[in-house]
Amino acid sequence: MSRIFEALKKTGAVNLVDESAASQNAAEFIDQTADTSALVTCATFAVASTPQARLVAISDEHGLASEKIRVLGTKLRHMAARRQLKTVLVTSSMKGEGKSVIAANLAITLAKSARVRVLLIDGDFRQPTLASKLGCTPQKALADWWRESLPVQQLLQKEKDLPLWFLPAGRFENQPLEVLQSPKLAELMKQLTEMFDWIVIDSPPMVPLADSRVWANFADGVMVVVREKYTQLDPLNRTVETLEPKKFLGIVMNDTNVSESKYYPAYYQYALNKEETQA
Repeated sequence: MSRIFEALKKTGAVNLVDESAASQNAAEFIDQTADTSALVTCATFAVASTPQARLVAISDEHGLASEKIRVLGTKLRHMAARRQLKTVLVTSSMKGEGKSVIAANLAITLAKSARVRVLLIDGDFRQPTLASKLGCTPQKALADWWRESLPVQQLLQKEKDLPLWFLPAGRFENQPLEVLQSPKLAELMKQLTEMFDWIVIDSPPMVPLADSRVWANFADGVMVVVREKYTQLDPLNRTVETLEPKKFLGIVMNDTNVSESKYYPAYYQYALNKEETQA
């Protein structure tokens, strides 16, 4: 993978997050003026905690993977304190790099740690997967809204224990680009932006589809997921070159085999025991 990052550095595409920014009170991120009355009538669901779903933010919240996601969420909140950053697009260069898993875990973590209103959107109109990963069986979705012009509260589903809402994609009969480029979707995204404090969009891969490039127009920032020993250099370079430099937040490495993973459980248990002793 070092070849990938060397190539990205040559293009000037790697944006490093400044971790020295002071932590912000979560309440500062909440839009107190937004009309959120429609959110209280949404149907509810419980996030799946099965190993197959790989939602470690729920199933293994004390593990190393969960900690890495929490660090990512903290970095995003630090960035949001310095610039406009509410809507984050999570994409990849190719299929199979784990962007949907990262998007879902990030949304869950933001909802758990910041305690603000978080919306997770399944923006993959061709092969939506988030509903099954979350264990959610939506009655209505974006595809139904496109055909029937439904109110937003009929599309959203709220996680029963978290300030997390989910907007499923559904199955589209129309070409996805027709929907993505429509004024109707632009108006819906404007409405959702006013209702939520964070919006995480799971989009299709950048190569060879144009869908993600359209989704990027709605986003304040874009994260690109790569997978160790899987991601190919040429598609990744093409993906990064496609993005607006000011919107490119950086690379998220998925499925890594890091050496500290074998030490983390013991360290966490030591820290936990220490806290209990001091209590």
